[in-house]
Amino acid sequence: MKPVSSRAKSPHRNGTEVLVVDYQGKQMRATVTQDHGGAGWDDASTVEGCDVQINLIVSRSVVAKEVKEMLDDSKHGNNMLFICRTFNIKRDVMTALGFAPGAMTA
Repeated sequence: MKPVSSRAKSPHRNGTEVLVVDYQGKQMRATVTQDHGGAGWDDASTVEGCDVQINLIVSRSVVAKEVKEMLDDSKHGNNMLFICRTFNIKRDVMTALGFAPGAMTA
């Protein structure tokens, strides 16, 4: 089963995207950013007690594998943070998460 994602809210001014991801009966939040300082992290939507998984992706060749591992390891309600070294990696991560351009914005 492939993931399906939609925007949880409008993109942050630095380009950070916050997505709601549905995958194998689980719903999770994913923050995808190039911002290494964390300015785009969505603290307000982090539910107390949920797990937060963080992944720094530096090569396009590992995007599919890394995203699948995080999705498989995440539990319903968890948050995932993907820090991407380049714009192209960020775009690949969004695609691997099942985000389709033009998807609804909250």
